[in-house]
Amino acid sequence: MSLLGAVADILTFIIGMYIIPYNTPAGLVTYIVLRFFTNFPVGMTVVLLIAMFSDLVDNLEMKSGERLEGTVFSFRSLINKISIALFNVIVLAIVNGFGYMVGDKITSGGLMLGMTSMSQNYTVPLTGTHYETVLTAIFFMLTGLGAIGLILQAIPMFFYKFDEKKFEKEIASFREEKEKKLQAEIEAAEALEGVEFEG
Repeated sequence: MSLLGAVADILTFIIGMYIIPYNTPAGLVTYIVLRFFTNFPVGMTVVLLIAMFSDLVDNLEMKSGERLEGTVFSFRSLINKISIALFNVIVLAIVNGFGYMVGDKITSGGLMLGMTSMSQNYTVPLTGTHYETVLTAIFFMLTGLGAIGLILQAIPMFFYKFDEKKFEKEIASFREEKEKKLQAEIEAAEALEGVEFEG
């Protein structure tokens, strides 16, 4: 799924840069349509990731005998926070690399001025001081950088060996044994209470 999203991102980048300019109204419509094919695989990946973490918790319980949900999901939360911090650094580095200057007049008002002064000719790009540079940087981050991230995301999946049928049998057997052990402990506790009560 990640590779499908990466291909869609690359196509969006090529079309937006070389066929239908991304900074025209027609380019915007094209981008929105193509973005569906990029975001759909990403959404599927998020769902699969949650399922993988659930399987990991079960697998760890079978190996260690302890249910480590808190540890696993806390670690996931930590990784998310680190990823957000790194993403912010990368975004700032890319925008800076494209030549954005903080002191320039590329404020929100400037952006709105560019948007409201759009020509009815749907092939004329929006222009302005550093306007195209910043838009190109943003467009690259949404498409090119997204494709790179999705490709990197797909690499570990080639090493992720998981046999669902085998795992289901193992987890069913493990849960059955766990249930028997729990039932035996309950019966032992009930018997102990009975002895104490009689005494």
